[in-house]
Amino acid sequence: MDSDIAKHKVFVYGTLMSGQPAVGLLQGGKFLSGAWLYGVMYDFGRFPAIRLGGSSKIKGEVWLVSDKCLARLDRYEGEGRLYRRVADVCHDVEGVEIDCLVYEIIDAPATASIVDSGDWARHIRQWNEC
Repeated sequence: MDSDIAKHKVFVYGTLMSGQPAVGLLQGGKFLSGAWLYGVMYDFGRFPAIRLGGSSKIKGEVWLVSDKCLARLDRYEGEGRLYRRVADVCHDVEGVEIDCLVYEIIDAPATASIVDSGDWARHIRQWNEC
């Protein structure tokens, strides 16, 4: 099977989002929609992490990526060490459910602060304004 065929829907919520420093890792992928899912977002300084579940909404984007791009994302996210890639359901801007893959933190330290807004871009804008 061709590793350049885009076939994985991935929910991104931090440094991989449009306008963020690591969006270039999604090169060759296709932006599908703004989206959200339920979880808790943690602030690790230069990057966020999420734990799925709960009632807070995490803001992100859904991208369609190839096997090759997914492998690149696995390396970036430290899949299996820092994050685990899991299947979940997110919702597009109109509320339509989308089956997707998402990177969830394996162990969130008790000292990590929670991003109440669930919106990483907004959070870092506010932080930079201080």
